[in-house]
Formats: sequence, structure tokens, C-alpha cells
Amino acid sequence: MKALYTFLLFVFASVLGSQCIAAEHRNFSLKHTKAHLPVHGQMDWPGGKIGSFRGQVVVLISAGGSVDRDGWLLRALDTVWWNRSPLKEMSDALVKNGFAVVRFDSPGVRPPASKCREAITRGHLSAMVVATQCVDVDVAEQVSVPKYIDSIEQVLKHVQELTPRAQGGFILFGFSEGFWHAASIADRGHVAVRALVALGAGVESLQSLTRWQLTDRAIETLPEFDRDKNGEISNEEIRKGYSEGVGKITSDVRDWISPSGTWNDNNVAEFGQWLRKGYEDVVLASRPYEETGDLQWKALGAGVLVPDMTDSFQDYHILDSRRPLDIIIQRRIPTLFFWGEQDRQVRVQHQRKLIKDAEKIIPYVKSYSYSDRHHLLSRRKDMDWFETEFAADISGHIQEFMYAMRPFQTKILESSISQSHE
Repeated sequence: MKALYTFLLFVFASVLGSQCIAAEHRNFSLKHTKAHLPVHGQMDWPGGKIGSFRGQVVVLISAGGSVDRDGWLLRALDTVWWNRSPLKEMSDALVKNGFAVVRFDSPGVRPPASKCREAITRGHLSAMVVATQCVDVDVAEQVSVPKYIDSIEQVLKHVQELTPRAQGGFILFGFSEGFWHAASIADRGHVAVRALVALGAGVESLQSLTRWQLTDRAIETLPEFDRDKNGEISNEEIRKGYSEGVGKITSDVRDWISPSGTWNDNNVAEFGQWLRKGYEDVVLASRPYEETGDLQWKALGAGVLVPDMTDSFQDYHILDSRRPLDIIIQRRIPTLFFWGEQDRQVRVQHQRKLIKDAEKIIPYVKSYSYSDRHHLLSRRKDMDWFETEFAADISGHIQEFMYAMRPFQTKILESSISQSHE
């Protein structure tokens, strides 16, 4: 039986691969309307006329913020993300396996023709360049979570018109926060979803995950500063450890400093109380994420301010109580997770337990985990991407998963379409 499965998978892969004569690309731009914000993006596919493409369509969905279609993040000038194009690399790998891929610039991010990245790479970072070549601030300050999702759905409807012969339903591939957006789109039922894929994400609610990030995760991390392993954590140890990368889940070493100069068994409970009080204050200060709020800015080189995201996305993390797991079960959506066991942004073991508890009713959920990888499957650290060559491994697993899920597809798509009309 295993040999037969391997043979059939080889045939399936060969059929897809036979389309990979010469990859082609098509740009698109959706205008600003009452229903959605303007979005620029592109389709990549294995070749031939796009209207004749008969394969499966993968949609890459990023977190909110000034992210372009390549996965390049404007505010990441001083990070390891700066020289990477992870979504383009992922698309290239998927296209080689016969998929068509949709990727887009977040609403407000100007298309590549504006040459934002090229200008800044050449050292021309200025307020004028940011305003005229990088981000349309008038649009960016209107982007709330619901409007972001509305705009993605408009992209999907546009792609449906471009690919009338493609296999029904989209494969929505969400990166980190992007997976929760993908699950929301599946739940709304406005477009058919064939499967979900998650990288660096989980099945619990963002509300639950964020509570853990702001409280228990820090409590679990504090002992890592104890270099002498003597139960006494001095502020000197904290400063030295932080400079070496310990506790980088917060943006400031002062978040770890003890008022008394040392954390130990006698006062460490105060640290937890302080964290929980801080979390409660954040919740009280939050407002419904349907409201856009203010556009956040970050200072880059020479103090130049660049736009990032609106308050809506932060409030989304604090307040959204919907679990992707419930959506997966209700909609019966095949879902594939990729996890790095070194991830400190998502509690991987907890996600695995939630899935195991429900596995009798969701046999169409699968996960791959890597013991030496982090949040976005980098071998280096959480805030980095998988290595370029690793995109081929991810793509191969997606191809295998979609083949294995074929028996579920017809019933699931029929259910998705019928529920969208209820």
C-alpha cells in the first residue's frame, strides 16, 4: 500500500511539474472602493495562459503592517529581515511544484514600480522617499483588521476571474498573525477555501496567546538569566544576559530589572503580579479592533519616521477570542501546520495538545515540527525567516498534504459553498 501511495504521489507531482515550463507573472491593482481599500499584487504560475491554468492556487497572507508582496518589511531596516524576500522565495518554490501563487502588498504599500526598496537600499532614506515611493499614508491610516480582510477577499475574487479553470477553492497560507486572518476568511465563507496552511501560528485564540506572551512567557523566561544557577538573579546578570540575547521577547532590558537589585524565591512572585497588572492595564486600554485607531510609526536611520500599522492590529491581538481550531472543525478544512520547537512566540506544545484532544473529529489536520528551528522556521532565532533553500522543503510538504487530502476535498468544498449561502 505504501509503495502504491508513493507511486501515485510521484505521478501527481509529475503532472504538476509538467506545467513548470517557464514561470510567468501578472501584476494586478484593485482600485479604492467603498467595499475595500486599494491593493497591488501579482500572480505567479508555472506557465501557459493564466486562464487555462488547471492546478491549485495558493494565497500568501502576511501579518498587518507595511509588508510588500515579497515579504519585505519597511520598518525592518535595522533587522536581519532587511535583505530577505521570503514570500517571493516561497512563491518560487511553490510554482516549481506546479501551484499558482498569489501575493500582494498590504493596503497602502506602493507597488514595486515605485522602487521604495531600491531607493532605501542605496541610502536614500528620507521622509519624501517614504511618502512618495513607499507608503500611501492616506490609505495606510485607514487599514483596520476587518478592512484588511475585506481587501484580501477582493483579491481572491479577482483571482477567481483570472483563473476560471483552476481547481476549486484557495489554499490560504498564513505566516504568523496572517494565519488568523486566513482562518477568518475561511470562517466568513465569502470565497471557497480548499485548505489552510500555517507557519509560526497556532489553533488557540490570539487573545489567549497574547495573554501568555505578556505574562507566563516572561515568568518562564526569567530563570534563563540565572547564569550561576544559584537561585539569585541579579540586575547585573540580567543586563549581561539581555546583551547576549536572553529575554529579547521584550524590547527593553528595563522590563526585567528588579527594584531590589535581585530576583529570588522571596520576591519573584512580585514579578508575576507586576506582569499580570500590566496585562490588565493593556486590556482596559484596548478598544474594539473594528475601529482603526491611530497609525503607528517607527523611527529608522537618521530619525526618519516610517508607518507601520494601525492600533486595530494591536487591539486584535488583545481582544480576539475566536479559535482557528473551532473554525477548522466547523468548516472541516484540511489544515497543515509548520512549527519550530524553539519558537518562543507560539507555545507549540499547547497547540499540539489542543489538536490531539480534537483529533478524533479532525483527521484532516497535520503538522510538521523541527527541533532546531524557531518561529518562522529559521535556525538562528525567532525574528528571522527560514533559509532560502528551505522553502523547497515547505513546498514539498504542502504538495504531499494536498494530495493526501484529496478524498476530503469534494465534500469540504460543497459544505463551504453551501454554508456561505446560509
